[in-house]
Amino acid sequence: GHETITKYDEGTFTPTLAFGGATTGITYGSIQGGVYTRIGRLVYVQIAFALTSKGTATGNAVITGMPFTCGDLIASTSLENAFSFSHFSGLSDAAAFISGTNVTLRTLSGTNLTDGSFTDSSSVRLAGCYAIASS
Repeated sequence: GHETITKYDEGTFTPTLAFGGATTGITYGSIQGGVYTRIGRLVYVQIAFALTSKGTATGNAVITGMPFTCGDLIASTSLENAFSFSHFSGLSDAAAFISGTNVTLRTLSGTNLTDGSFTDSSSVRLAGCYAIASS
């Protein structure tokens, strides 16, 4: 059946880069932000940040703080939704996947990016759509 769209929202949020779940010593320049548009269950986000230091945390690279929790792509599964980088610098190659409120960064071949993938001047521009868990 068809549903009437009852929710529309626009806003901002602050994406945060973490390595292994920690943000120790990570600092940003003048760019660290996100904007979103929500229409019903669909959310379109744009993220931008530029590092001035990647800090000392180690582990897998994850962007936290998405504005809504991602719903499962297929009912009763926990498949991640793919995102696309529109620009990145200081990274060799990258792809992004959202699950929950976190975006996991990986190589195009599927290996997780880590602190070793970033430099003190890496920057990320990310845009994508996802369906939220509930309306």
